[in-house]
Amino acid sequence: MKLLQFLFILQLSSLSPAPLDASAPDAGVQAAPEDLDDDPYVHHLGSTCRWTLRMPGNRSGEAVPLQADYLDTLAEWICQDLKCGGVHIMKEIVAPDDSKCFQDCRYQDRRLQNCLETFTAGCNVTTEVVCGHQSVRLKGGDGQCAGRVEVWKDMVWGTVCDDRWDLKEAKVVCAQLGCGTALRVTGQNGLFPPGSGPIHLDELNCTGNEQNLWFCPGVQENSDCGHKEDAGVVCSESKMLVRATTPAPAPPSAAVYSPEHIAIILLSILVFVFTILNMFLCCYYFKWHSEREKKRADAAVKNQVTENV
Repeated sequence: MKLLQFLFILQLSSLSPAPLDASAPDAGVQAAPEDLDDDPYVHHLGSTCRWTLRMPGNRSGEAVPLQADYLDTLAEWICQDLKCGGVHIMKEIVAPDDSKCFQDCRYQDRRLQNCLETFTAGCNVTTEVVCGHQSVRLKGGDGQCAGRVEVWKDMVWGTVCDDRWDLKEAKVVCAQLGCGTALRVTGQNGLFPPGSGPIHLDELNCTGNEQNLWFCPGVQENSDCGHKEDAGVVCSESKMLVRATTPAPAPPSAAVYSPEHIAIILLSILVFVFTILNMFLCCYYFKWHSEREKKRADAAVKNQVTENV
């Protein structure tokens, strides 16, 4: 009987799922703060590759002070763990002197575990970390919402090849920049001048729903493109688009009159001509009448003189 029980338990254990590898957590999964016990955790700021450190639960308003050197190293670890490249920007402030500093922590599963909290000077608090794969910009256009696409990698800005570049990839860029949606894509011999430096991305195949271009399948090394093939995009919030769709004011000489206005103008001209003609006729009549009366008077005087003789 005991042998049968043992075999039954062994069979159940073989059917249970294998435990997940804690050293390689899924980049798209983040435990809820209430499930993090009392450990500081990685809190995303709108996207995977922008984050900060926060306390869970009732301590969510507290800062997470860390020694400056360890904070720099930790930020690199977290960006790499998120598959977001290296650190591009890290904003940090000096922790107050009376605050406890987290020390001897072990980073795992997006948490700082087994930390000691001690009063130690020289600790900093990060308010925001932007990993390299979050950074994108548009250059060569008018404003930040139209231009040649550039991404940050290995401490240098580089371009994106226009191979397979379409509105799906452009949609990701416009969303990253907060520039609305993509209306137009450009490539070789397009609207924007070619860039310089490395070509970081090629043959991208986005769905349009990624948080940034680095999450799209594609070639990230050894691109066969030249800068004449740099990809570009025009987003819906572009200044050049606003100017192109705004009608220019009509010049003063280009005034347009309605049929009613034209009729009134013609009638006014006719009245004016009629008035001038009437005045001319009246003057002519008075002059003719005066000359006629004068001739009659002269004839009457001449007849009277003849009768007297």
